[in-house]
Amino acid sequence: MTDYLFSGARIIDPSRNLDEIRDLWVANGRITFSRLDGDVECVNVTEKVIMPGMVDLRSHLHAPESLASVSGAAAAGGYTTILTMPDVHPPADNPGAISLMQEKA
Repeated sequence: MTDYLFSGARIIDPSRNLDEIRDLWVANGRITFSRLDGDVECVNVTEKVIMPGMVDLRSHLHAPESLASVSGAAAAGGYTTILTMPDVHPPADNPGAISLMQEKA
């Protein structure tokens, strides 16, 4: 597994009361602020923000959008989790409609 150095990012972590520009390393898939020795891939992220993923608690999914297109748009905006509202039309009010929604998901 490749280790990474993300250099010059604005790091925001509310759980640590952290909001500053600094370097961040990823070693064996784990985030650390400790300098790594050895072979690391450097990624310049100056003027970028690294923060916990955002959660959208009220997404709407309307035809002709697909779950894949809405998920892709959310990911591009920094969202790691979306909850879609149960406002499908016509209503999913029978086992067949629910099964179809599960297959599409």
